[in-house]
Amino acid sequence: MPEIKRSLLSNLDIDVRVIKPLYERLGAGLSTDRAYHLHSFGKLEVLNPEWLGDFQKIVHLDTDTFAVKAPDELFCFPGIFAASKRTNNLRSGFNSGVFVAKPDSASYSGVTKLLFQGISSAEYGGRNTNSFGDQPLLNKFFDKSNKICFSAKYNCVGFGAQLGAQSFKCGITDQRESMMLKNTIIIHAKLSQKKIIQRLPTTAALWQKNLPLKIVTE
Repeated sequence: MPEIKRSLLSNLDIDVRVIKPLYERLGAGLSTDRAYHLHSFGKLEVLNPEWLGDFQKIVHLDTDTFAVKAPDELFCFPGIFAASKRTNNLRSGFNSGVFVAKPDSASYSGVTKLLFQGISSAEYGGRNTNSFGDQPLLNKFFDKSNKICFSAKYNCVGFGAQLGAQSFKCGITDQRESMMLKNTIIIHAKLSQKKIIQRLPTTAALWQKNLPLKIVTE
């Protein structure tokens, strides 16, 4: 993030911390056929007490999420990790766009160990198509936590395929945006995209209104 935007966030009384993501510390030689996975390693640092050890619990939100209401109750979840599954496929893994975690050395070491195993496999000709994404890594390590889930209303995804505000992934069958907003805590959708704006115009306008002016205009 550019320094000017970090300064803007700091001026809004937001605690801004600059970390060095794992992919930068690994140096040259790390590659993946999905380049964005390299940047998603920054999400794994939520587990790293080196950066966030002064917090008992972290609620992580992807940059394409928007909190319609304060999700304060997520801090009350027990254990070291919890996330949300799709309502229409409970056997699938959880979505890592929103999760609750305790910064913990054992968790961070375990997840990064899986990452290094994927790197080693790729070096010897193994497939790395999805080995380096944060979501499969977190799902694999926190497999037993798949039963420790919070409601999909805290990570409402899947607005691209259906009409209006329908999202079968988070159990919304009503097309009315007003009903979606009433029953949802966190929207997980790129509210700057034209197709999403068409489906969720009120939500997109609310998101735009809440952006700091300097971030909007730069």
